[in-house]
Amino acid sequence: MKTFTQNHVVTGLILIIFGIILLIWPGSTLDIVCKIVGVAVLIAGIVGVAEGLAGKRKDPAAVRNFAGNVAAVIVGILLIAFSGAIVSVLPFVLGILMVIYSAVEIFGALKADGGIQTGRLITAVIELIIGILIMANPFSTVTLLIRILGIGMIFGGVTQIMNKN
Repeated sequence: MKTFTQNHVVTGLILIIFGIILLIWPGSTLDIVCKIVGVAVLIAGIVGVAEGLAGKRKDPAAVRNFAGNVAAVIVGILLIAFSGAIVSVLPFVLGILMVIYSAVEIFGALKADGGIQTGRLITAVIELIIGILIMANPFSTVTLLIRILGIGMIFGGVTQIMNKN
């Protein structure tokens, strides 16, 4: 039981630390996460390319795997080299996707069998507004969301420590 309690305290402290980091440095945190993902993709691609070069298989699946691993190496390098640009574009792309998705949902709610689906329509309109807001100010919106995540992590860490039994 003592180990279980210690794990809750350690987990709670880790959550609090990461929450504070997200709260204080939201933009840098995204950049670092992008670089970490880039390193992971790069390593996976390099390992796959090495396995492909060492392998004896000549079937089409091996060629596709090799090509995919080469692409992973390239993507990993791009994620590392251009993390700032990627992080700044992602919120805008997310906003565009939300607008497209919500427009489809609005149309679906209006043309649904059995009449208009009011709940679905309201939800889709809210998603449309959020998507437009994200597109209008993508970096500030993401910064706010990261800070909210940080606050949630701090709250979760404190809760974890308080409820250690």
